[in-house]
Amino acid sequence: PAFLGAGLGYGEYCLPKDIVTLERVADRLGYDFGLLREASRINEEALDAIAAKVADAVWNLEGKRVALLGLAFKAGTDDVRGAPALALAERLTDQGAVVVAFDPVAGEAARARHPALEIAADPYAAVAGAAAVVVCTEWPEFLDLDFPRLAALMADAVLVDARNHLDASAVRAAGFAYTPTGGLAG
Repeated sequence: PAFLGAGLGYGEYCLPKDIVTLERVADRLGYDFGLLREASRINEEALDAIAAKVADAVWNLEGKRVALLGLAFKAGTDDVRGAPALALAERLTDQGAVVVAFDPVAGEAARARHPALEIAADPYAAVAGAAAVVVCTEWPEFLDLDFPRLAALMADAVLVDARNHLDASAVRAAGFAYTPTGGLAG
């Protein structure tokens, strides 16, 4: 069930590899397994939707700092293989954003895969001067952040919760323009 939560889409190494393998087996057997192609397409659209939420919230990404909280494909690991947060960082960078990220465990693994990605020492350093912050991984540590402090450090207090992980009312009370994922208001 952890792979099926709201937001940024699934990641990691095994599930995407398994989908490709199943597609190839189906092709060899002459079976059109459209459902697998659709799952991959929807997963890519999830990333596009979050990138669009960020762009809409800040109007123009060109030259704006965007902080990502969480880089691992899921909390509790330093595995960034196929991590949606890294794909999101690429999309935002391609649109002109300056992306900086923090992850409690996976920062070095992310830096090894994407040397150009700026990794901050803590979440407060990541958001300093940012136009928006995106919660990409459901780390429990993010539930205990000092949200008024985060908002005060940012150029614009915009938070996109790509996992519907945070308490929306607490984040809004701290002064953030809060954007959840999907139809949930949190």
